[in-house]
Amino acid sequence: MKKAWFCFVLAACLSLFFSCYPKNESANNAQFSAEDIQPHVDTIVTPEAIIDSSTASDSSYAIQHLTIDGIGIGNYVIVCGGSSNLTGAGIIQDEIFDAIGKQLTIKLATVANESEHSIVLCSSGFKNSSDYVAQDGYYGITSDGHDVYIYGSTRALEAYAAKRFVYDILGFNTKSNRAKNPVVDIAMISHYEPRGPIEFNKTEDYYTIATYVMDIDGLSSYNTYEGTATDGTYLYSIILDKGSTEGGCSIIKTNLETLEIVDSRANVQVGHGNDAVYVKKRNQIAVVDYTDRNKVHYLDPETLQIAETKTVGFSGGLYGISYNSTYDRYVYGIRGQMTFYIADEHEKVFSVGSMFTNATDQGLDCDDNYIYVAYSHENIIMIYDWNGKKITTIPVSDVSLEMEGLVHVGDVFYAAFYKSGGKGGVLYRIDFV
Repeated sequence: MKKAWFCFVLAACLSLFFSCYPKNESANNAQFSAEDIQPHVDTIVTPEAIIDSSTASDSSYAIQHLTIDGIGIGNYVIVCGGSSNLTGAGIIQDEIFDAIGKQLTIKLATVANESEHSIVLCSSGFKNSSDYVAQDGYYGITSDGHDVYIYGSTRALEAYAAKRFVYDILGFNTKSNRAKNPVVDIAMISHYEPRGPIEFNKTEDYYTIATYVMDIDGLSSYNTYEGTATDGTYLYSIILDKGSTEGGCSIIKTNLETLEIVDSRANVQVGHGNDAVYVKKRNQIAVVDYTDRNKVHYLDPETLQIAETKTVGFSGGLYGISYNSTYDRYVYGIRGQMTFYIADEHEKVFSVGSMFTNATDQGLDCDDNYIYVAYSHENIIMIYDWNGKKITTIPVSDVSLEMEGLVHVGDVFYAAFYKSGGKGGVLYRIDFV
């Protein structure tokens, strides 16, 4: 009896289901190809189709569907002129690869196909590149209706424009792999402005452009570049004589505008001289001894001789030092502890920053917004705020030498590197992108 009743109910449900299901004769005979059922990068996908319900509130979209005038971003090629502008091309390639899992092809202008849809770095001279020229300090991103053109008044600004193309025009957020808009109208791509002050945040990737400035050799047997400082006009280079049992360094004073060495002094007893900074209120150059881990020597910038030596009472001693005149604060790199202290001249500590890396800590720099920690071997710069909180890590990948220190004049940064073979150092300008 129970079995008969179950069969009756099942039959009734099936009958009701098929009577309500809409008939579609063509669907029964439809043939689907692999192209029909595989995702196609060129297809314009509506926001409703691609939005992820878990992130619906932020109005962002899956990046792999992004198109420029119906052309999938993965079908573009990047055109550059050679090694001089490969950095900008590499930024676009790396960021888009991280986003969609496909690596855009980079082509030299000499072999690029004009019929392809291209993202063109204008320093390449490809196609209509000469139509787009930036005035000093400016960068631009525009389109001729077929290709996208990226340009800047310098190599660094062209690379910066390449990054802004990824973040602002395409709207990529490489941390979440989402895009602001699923479709970019190529006719609307027109962006031209001066670059503002450098700002760092945790949502973007950062790069550096290193430009050779000059070689700085030590006096006689002084051959190992160590600390670096600047008062805004002159660069003070601390170069160690590693072969001497007496120790001591030579101090080289260079005019940063003319790149002329204007003074030098040998056998200045500042120990290893691992890091240095100009202290404005004292009008002196503070040099970390490092051999005697708690000593800081203050040099007269006119005579390049030691005017005073102080002992700092921090446990572990120092590897680096920086100073900010706006806040009247020192930044002390604490040796062997992977930390730095933000303190006043009386060693009252206000904040502590922690550094997690296997690289070798070398030098410190700071401005009113950030603290910069330079590391050698891996050649990276870590950026912190004035509360000691880490913001980002930036590789200095286009210089293979060992980075020793970092300084700045206004918005212009310089990094000093140890010249292999024990012949002093090399100075590069560093632009953050």
